[in-house]
Amino acid sequence: MKKVLLLALLVLVVGASPAKAVDSYELFWPMVAGKTEADGFVYKLKILKENLRGSLIFGVTPKANYKVFLGTKRLLEAEKLLEEGKRPLSSVTL
Repeated sequence: MKKVLLLALLVLVVGASPAKAVDSYELFWPMVAGKTEADGFVYKLKILKENLRGSLIFGVTPKANYKVFLGTKRLLEAEKLLEEGKRPLSSVTL
């Protein structure tokens, strides 16, 4: 709930200034994309680690929060791949 309120506050503050372009890094800081699909085997290890961590989370709310977190990470990864000109890999990530 706190994350949603913080995001809404950020959108309101950033939305008040139409002259400034906002990227996802500014919205979701300190989250970063980290390893992406372009990193090959290391990315597959990252996905394995995330899946293992997710299987160890019990309870509906904590598991939902973790899935939202992973969704945000995937968006950041896709954006990073698009910036690097790797459009097909960004589609795979999404």
